[in-house]
Amino acid sequence: MALTETSPKAETARAVDQASMTSRAERAQPTQTIMQALSALEAAVVNSSMRKPTFRPSAEREATA
Repeated sequence: MALTETSPKAETARAVDQASMTSRAERAQPTQTIMQALSALEAAVVNSSMRKPTFRPSAEREATA
């Protein structure tokens, strides 16, 4: 067998590798969507925590009353 030829076993292995890479990439897609959603949620939480709260803790209300 010449060096440029590939055995059927090698062809099959390559096809399986290709298929598993494809399915891995397809499975990664929902993960990316979830990570983007979590990033957006995190940004919203950080933004809301930066704003001045509209309520005062009960201890602070009692101290000023």
